[in-house]
Amino acid sequence: MMKVKTFTAMGQKGLDKKVNHFLDDPSLHVVSIKFSNSFGYLGAMVVYQ
Repeated sequence: MMKVKTFTAMGQKGLDKKVNHFLDDPSLHVVSIKFSNSFGYLGAMVVYQ
């Protein structure tokens, strides 16, 4: 089953930290990661199984 996890942050370092912490789980199989920015925020969407 595919799942989605979204992250937002005010800066790149904060977003990197959040995404990397999530990706520390060795049981995840990442399908894709998409990045976007809007109105001063950065966002990431991780699609995984």
